[in-house]
Amino acid sequence: MLNKISIRDFSLIRSLELEFSTGFTVISGESGAGKSLLFDAIGFVLGGRTHRSLLASGATSCEVELELALSADEARRMPEQFREGSNLIRRRYSENGRSRLTLNSGPVSAQDLRDALAGLIEIVGQFESTLLFNPDSHLGILDTFGGEKLATARGAYIANYEEYRELAGQLRALRESSTRREQEIDFLTYQVNELEEAEVLPGQMAEVEAELRLQENAEAIIAAAQTAARHLSGNDDYSGAYDELAKAELEIAGIARLLGESGTGQVVEEALDRCSGLLEGLRELAIQLNELADEVSYDPQRLEFLHARLDRMHELERKYGCTADELEPLLVEKQKLLNLLTDVSSSPEIVERKLELSRTQLLARAEALGKLRRTAAKQIEKDSSAYFRRLDFLHTELRIELSSLNEPGPEGMDSVEFLITLNPGEPARPMAQVVSGGESSRLLLGLKATLADRHGQRILLMDEIEAGLGGSAARSVADVLQEISQGRQLLAISHLPAVAARATEHLLVHKHATKERTSVEITLLDEAGRRSELGRMVGVEGGKGTEKVVDELLKEARSRG
Repeated sequence: MLNKISIRDFSLIRSLELEFSTGFTVISGESGAGKSLLFDAIGFVLGGRTHRSLLASGATSCEVELELALSADEARRMPEQFREGSNLIRRRYSENGRSRLTLNSGPVSAQDLRDALAGLIEIVGQFESTLLFNPDSHLGILDTFGGEKLATARGAYIANYEEYRELAGQLRALRESSTRREQEIDFLTYQVNELEEAEVLPGQMAEVEAELRLQENAEAIIAAAQTAARHLSGNDDYSGAYDELAKAELEIAGIARLLGESGTGQVVEEALDRCSGLLEGLRELAIQLNELADEVSYDPQRLEFLHARLDRMHELERKYGCTADELEPLLVEKQKLLNLLTDVSSSPEIVERKLELSRTQLLARAEALGKLRRTAAKQIEKDSSAYFRRLDFLHTELRIELSSLNEPGPEGMDSVEFLITLNPGEPARPMAQVVSGGESSRLLLGLKATLADRHGQRILLMDEIEAGLGGSAARSVADVLQEISQGRQLLAISHLPAVAARATEHLLVHKHATKERTSVEITLLDEAGRRSELGRMVGVEGGKGTEKVVDELLKEARSRG
């Protein structure tokens, strides 16, 4: 579960420390208050995209720190960098465009983090209802529902497909004319030698740029540090701040002796204590500045080498049409192709036999995968119908249409489309043709609830998934959300009081604006604050009317709990 989050200078959130609880937490606030910013910050620290608009006005960097607790079972399914219990994820983004992401104090890539947490955490927004209108997303939704058995079969198929594609590529290369093959070998040999000699590793360009910046400014840094240290500690020619403060201390000590035991002597003693502390601080600061000047060294030959190294990296980027971080994977790819072309044992006949065997296995795996998908489709049709009825879709039926492709594809030989019928006797049609905006929100919730029952994520963040709903539909949504929260952590941004009343904790988002700046604050409401916010959400203007409506909402929530 998410334990707590710390946010600094992220968009309109200047500073925030927030702890989360298990179960159902609702987030509310007036329109335009910035309710989605908390989810934006969580998405950012979990490997989301970065851009300059993330920075608060006037800030040079932003930072988000998230504590994630994993059970022993969850930790076993994660990469080694994760551990049972508390895991600390921290991400910092600077105005120069650089981002640093760490997991338990060690570096981690955004993609690896997203992949690792995909089965544990999901952020569902209003826009995700558009996924239901896009048939390209339907296969992924179906596979998610299929569970571990389907996921294993899918993984085996994908591995087989990659092998099949590689063998097909090898066969095409081997069937080329011998003259072209020799030309290709010569060209690949030149490229491999060039890349091996350059030896550009991922992350190396950033390191060279950082060291180059230091070398270019080394003399200025050393001079500034030494000058600052002299101003503090002084030298033979003039006294520094330390000497002047020491003189002041002697004068104050003289005052103390003159006052003796008088009542005002305590003030002087306090002044002496402060002087002593300041002197120690100045001494330590002067030492640190001198150490900084000693640590930084200017090396003209190193500077020249770094310029040449960076120029070479830029040259290779232009030549190969990729970033410096992609040069090493490119080298590996070209080495494999060169080895293939120069390996006399890899004749076209041998590779063709391997390709035929791989295709036979691939077709068998595609058939097994298709059967599992058809079983999952029947189950999701049945389970989703039950939720649709609870969400006031009394006659709505989901139909999952699977058709076979002529040739194996990256994800199998199945084409999937979700069709819907809203009324009895009507044919099933694509969702985009029959579903309105409010209906799509409820349909998405019904599907998420269906998935959560069997194979859903343990942590769900829902951003106004009930957009456009009200009345009895709002209570139905509240019922389903409350059930989804059982046994998992659910954070939901909502404008519906019926939903907010079901939560075990209530966070209020408030935007504070002055002439100088605008900021967003998020607070955990106590019982009185919660009742006040529920009254605002209902829209009843104060007095007994508000109290009565809020009482009814909370009473209903307790009866449903």
